[in-house]
Amino acid sequence: MNKVKVKLLHHKEASWAHYFQRYTSIATLEAAGLIEVEIESLPQQNSSRSFAFLPEKLRRLLFFAKPDLVVTIDDGRRPITPVFALDVTEHVAARDHWIQRFPNLVGCAQEGVPGAFVAPRDMEARENFKGKTDPFFFFAYDRVMEIHSTPMYIAEWPSTNGADLDGDIYWPDLPPSTADGIKKVFEFFDLVLDASMKGADLHALSRDRLIVELRQELRSSAYAKVPQVKDFMRLAENMPNNRLLTGGEISAWLNTKGLKLPTSVPDRIAKRSRNLVFTPVLKGTSAQKRAALLKRIHLRGGDPYTQQPLVFDYLFCRLGPTTVERDANLFIDLSVLKFADFASYVSTTWKGSPLGETSLAKIGNDLPIYTLHLREGISQVVKNFVRLYSWSADVIVFEDGVIYF
Repeated sequence: MNKVKVKLLHHKEASWAHYFQRYTSIATLEAAGLIEVEIESLPQQNSSRSFAFLPEKLRRLLFFAKPDLVVTIDDGRRPITPVFALDVTEHVAARDHWIQRFPNLVGCAQEGVPGAFVAPRDMEARENFKGKTDPFFFFAYDRVMEIHSTPMYIAEWPSTNGADLDGDIYWPDLPPSTADGIKKVFEFFDLVLDASMKGADLHALSRDRLIVELRQELRSSAYAKVPQVKDFMRLAENMPNNRLLTGGEISAWLNTKGLKLPTSVPDRIAKRSRNLVFTPVLKGTSAQKRAALLKRIHLRGGDPYTQQPLVFDYLFCRLGPTTVERDANLFIDLSVLKFADFASYVSTTWKGSPLGETSLAKIGNDLPIYTLHLREGISQVVKNFVRLYSWSADVIVFEDGVIYF
């Protein structure tokens, strides 16, 4: 009987892989000789050869961002498959912070890969990064689970004194393995690993009592206040009446910029009667705004988080698992930039692609990248600002025109 190979792929810290190896059923299965365990690092750059060697489903999972830990299994019969992802933060899930982390598990949900998110709750006595957990965080994750039918577990990283995070006996920088929420993460992972090794449908775990009770707990916090446009300044900027814009209003808004939607815009966009506009919040003159946004994109990837349109998609637009299953269009207002500012990143990536070569000798060691680009294009390797905005948007508005998807 061939052993099942379980691979623990960590993003930055290998300690998370060793932590799971010790505290979950991995230790028992490995000791019994039923599985073989490998620990490796995830590729740091999507443009690297090592990224191109990853299984396709794992590459898709990593499209948005990289969780702290991804677990894959290889039973020798089915393709190597990601089955679990873990994302952890030491910061309270306050407004901007949880939005920044949000895509780390959305990619997992879209691929049907269960996951867990670990974060401290309220820590108002903390010296740095104090804060309270934003209830919209729970609302957003409940929407993700509802839309994709992918089970996720959200656990608290405890803090006994409200100022410092509690630590594990073996790994003081990680949560204590004895904490109730962390023990449930391990229990959830064990369910996932067992189901994966048996070839069971992981979506069915959404009906497990552990996840059902979690969602009931989440909803008590998530629906205390339902998100509205006015709660987010990047939405309220162009939707001051606390509602999405009608088709006539979006046309009038574009007209103020000397723009209009092309006649070739797809019917699914033209026929939607509701339109959400996400706008980077910037100060100063037009020239100052443009310079500030370009600097942010260059240094950090967006305003300041490229993840925000994806969050607003789930909060206000999305009805189904794909981005075409919306009842509202998502406009990204980049009208302080010219199209060339955006397209320059695409052009640079395209010029750097080995697809331009016609000689195998010149392609050489870049052959895995060549075939990746041949099958999946350059969307995986283009700058995250372009990748995430293009994924989220129906329409992106520039100073000198619009593009649609």
